[in-house]
Amino acid sequence: MYYVVVANGPRYTVLAGPYQTNKEALAMMDKVRRVAYRINPMTVFYAFDTCRLIGYDKPGLFNRRGLI
Repeated sequence: MYYVVVANGPRYTVLAGPYQTNKEALAMMDKVRRVAYRINPMTVFYAFDTCRLIGYDKPGLFNRRGLI
């Protein structure tokens, strides 16, 4: 499964997903960035990316909270 994640230094958070393909996760990247910025404007300094997590299928933080 693929996810959109955010990193701030050594810390990271799984924000959105799971998605079946990396392409689907990439398509959500801008929306996830906008939601994150509304919550915390400092996220402009954070790194956003997609990743594949094997053996992990929990929903991302924004999915669990109904933000996306």
